[in-house]
Amino acid sequence: MKLQPLELPVDHSTGTVMPVSSRPCGECGESVGITKTFSQKSSIFYLVSMLVLLCFVGAWASQFLHHRLWPLDTAEVQMVAVILLIVYAICMMLPYLPAIELGLILLATLDIEGVLILYLVTVAALSISYAIGRTIPVLVLQTLFRFLHLHKASELFCARGECDEKEQIDRFIEHAPKKMVPFLLKHRYCVLAVLVNTPGNMIIGGAGGIAMMSGMSRVFGPVKFVATVLLAVSPLPVIAILSKFFIT
Repeated sequence: MKLQPLELPVDHSTGTVMPVSSRPCGECGESVGITKTFSQKSSIFYLVSMLVLLCFVGAWASQFLHHRLWPLDTAEVQMVAVILLIVYAICMMLPYLPAIELGLILLATLDIEGVLILYLVTVAALSISYAIGRTIPVLVLQTLFRFLHLHKASELFCARGECDEKEQIDRFIEHAPKKMVPFLLKHRYCVLAVLVNTPGNMIIGGAGGIAMMSGMSRVFGPVKFVATVLLAVSPLPVIAILSKFFIT
């Protein structure tokens, strides 16, 4: 029985045996690709799991506040209404919290003055959420997108956040899909108003999440954003005030 000689890969330029780390291996590239894909899917899975958990926590908090805090004694109504307004402001400001449920409860129970206060609290909470998103450094956003393997999303932002609103819009148009993005950016304030009032917007973070993402995008001016929110959240308070006015 003859033994076959062991053939080692040789670097012909130097005449030495190639080290293991530099030897060609067809399976190595496949292994790296599989590992990268698995890491990307794991990051997306963790993100989706966190969002689903927040939705369940928000729904539970809404039920708890509705059944436990609402008083049976009418003398405590004003105190609990103030507490619910504070909780409502926090829920409206943060993504994936049940602000709309608390808002409907308050609209049905508050008088006309209370509805006006609720309206102003809503505008203030969304403005704060927008400001929080606006102050998040661009480098932090790019790092987050790269961690989630969303490299194309990280390229949407200017380096070091030095672009103004117009330059950021041009960058979005340059790197984003060409079909709908230019139209949506041109009418972005109308899109914002529609999204805030769209049922089921909890999927993308609710009104607070939409406001925070608007600030993070750097394509919404502060004054125009507040003006849009003032108009976008006004229909329900106006209907509530008119109904209370005609009923009383």
